[in-house]
Amino acid sequence: MQVEDFLLGHQLFLLNETKSPPTFEHRGTKGWPDLSITKGDELATPCNRKVIDEYSRSDHKYIKTDFMINQTENNYLRFKSANGVTIR
Repeated sequence: MQVEDFLLGHQLFLLNETKSPPTFEHRGTKGWPDLSITKGDELATPCNRKVIDEYSRSDHKYIKTDFMINQTENNYLRFKSANGVTIR
């Protein structure tokens, strides 16, 4: 319950899924100690988190997190006038 209280108290969102494969394996034991956390719900919803099952030189597996967000790019032409004022 302490982790949940901490997350709620700091407006953090856990990205781990209940049916995801274990992120830790060592001598026959498996576990899910690795947490993926984001700040703000705008990144939590459009997110894919995947445990990568390949050799990582560690007991822990790689975790790939893709954030499916639309980012708009704003470009403005800026000109300096004769008196040094920037005009948009």
